[in-house]
Amino acid sequence: MSELELIAESGNCALALRQSRKFPGLLIQGDTLYSLSRVAVELLGELESGDVEEGKFSAMEIKETLDEFVAVYERLMREDGRPLPY
Repeated sequence: MSELELIAESGNCALALRQSRKFPGLLIQGDTLYSLSRVAVELLGELESGDVEEGKFSAMEIKETLDEFVAVYERLMREDGRPLPY
């Protein structure tokens, strides 16, 4: 297993760099990942049943959660003086 350097933490997230990687990644808690997965499952069910309004709500929840992860990642990278990989 490669070494992991913890760079910074924010809420349920941490910026960490694996020795084998050029750029850090965002580490999230397992329960947070599981919750996001459950919303995606709900979204699929809503789309299959034709419930567009509920599907939009679930899609928005996923988008907002991912937007929060991106914002945390970018802020922690900026605070540590690191360039973004994109």
